[in-house]
Amino acid sequence: MLSGPELWALYAQFDAQPDKLVLGRIGVSGIQFFLWDSQFGRFFNSGPITNPGGTPYFFAGVFLWAFLPWVGVAVLAVVREWRVFKTRAPAQRATTVFLAGSFGVTFALFSLSKFQLDYYTVIVYPFLAIFCARDLAERWLANATWPGLRAVQGGVSALLLALAGWCAWSVGWPLGLTALAGVWLLALLLARRVALPQRRVLVWPVLSVALLYGFLTITLTLTYLEKSLAYNAALQLRDQPVAEVLVLALDDTTARELAIYTGWPARSVARAQDLPDANGRACYLLVRAAQLPELVPQHWQPVGQGYWVVHKTGTLPRLLQLARDDSLLEDIRLLRCAGAMQ
Repeated sequence: MLSGPELWALYAQFDAQPDKLVLGRIGVSGIQFFLWDSQFGRFFNSGPITNPGGTPYFFAGVFLWAFLPWVGVAVLAVVREWRVFKTRAPAQRATTVFLAGSFGVTFALFSLSKFQLDYYTVIVYPFLAIFCARDLAERWLANATWPGLRAVQGGVSALLLALAGWCAWSVGWPLGLTALAGVWLLALLLARRVALPQRRVLVWPVLSVALLYGFLTITLTLTYLEKSLAYNAALQLRDQPVAEVLVLALDDTTARELAIYTGWPARSVARAQDLPDANGRACYLLVRAAQLPELVPQHWQPVGQGYWVVHKTGTLPRLLQLARDDSLLEDIRLLRCAGAMQ
């Protein structure tokens, strides 16, 4: 009953208008998308939004990053629990089954699905965190000199610091890493003064992962401010009259980002022949320089241009390459209708 108004709105907006174009398709049912496609449709990779890729190992790689710096602790906890499960009290075994089932079954279902986004598994990490915390409480508090934890956490810290150093060397920003390293050393000295000796080994990897993520965040933020297509195009449009922005044969995300940055209407156009009549219509056009010959020159006037990146997302090496050099940038032109915006 509570979903009734939403279902009616979905019917009125989509089902009652089967000719409406939604995500490049017609005949899209809003009710079906709400009840099936956005839930089970993601698992079966059906509906108007699909993913042609997908691999069973995707979330395993995500886990190695997302659960830092406790990946090593998780492995130790699982190995130990496998050995001592039968000797535990019934209540403790029930806790293990609940935590392992909540994490493992859900993680496996996500891994078997084809439509995969990294944040899907965020909901299962708290169960593993509780599992690890129980193991730490039982072993670390009972034996503060436990060598296994020191070795694992020390190794994780060293790997994270080495990765941060490699990233800084890759992008050629040693001063940025030096500054963050100074902050890390200050935090480490503070931890030595504040934290109890048996807890310092838990602080080291936290500071190390904070250093790595801090460096990556600063690096990518500065890089996107300089090289992001939508952000810099919006800067060149800020002193222009308000009008619709057309994005020709670029990433669909570009149009959505432009709409956010400018507050103006923006949409993607797949082909030059699909562009509306430029005469008498107020609009702007974002296009690659290589596609300028496809346009009628007298219909468009230049407003701005730049060398920007169209596809920002990707693997870590690609993001570091984007920060390091201009090999991923493209010559982009910003035009306006010649007849309507004199």
